[in-house]
Amino acid sequence: MVDHTAELIEKLRPYGENIAEWRAYVEKLRLQADEAVASREVDVDALVETEQTAEAIYDAISRFDKLLAQIAEVSPQASGELAEVGEALRLVLLEITELSIQMYAAGEGPRTERVPDAI
Repeated sequence: MVDHTAELIEKLRPYGENIAEWRAYVEKLRLQADEAVASREVDVDALVETEQTAEAIYDAISRFDKLLAQIAEVSPQASGELAEVGEALRLVLLEITELSIQMYAAGEGPRTERVPDAI
């Protein structure tokens, strides 16, 4: 059991580290999104980085879900307790997605075409 616990800790450690890094990235991205909204301009490199980060989080969620399923086979209780990690991954992905949408919208600039009158 001790070997399995140590192995499990090593498998879970990167998720905690990544979540901390991604939360810091969210704070940086929040500032970039605010700047993009204010200036109505968006840095394309920032959008590319955001999409790459989102892809990495999707991958982490997939790997974590597989690991959680393996844990559930051995200990449903432990699996339930660790489900919070999956929720944290999904929350940081949601935050990044929302901020990237703000940035994309800001990059579109003001609409200049005339909206047709209602009939």
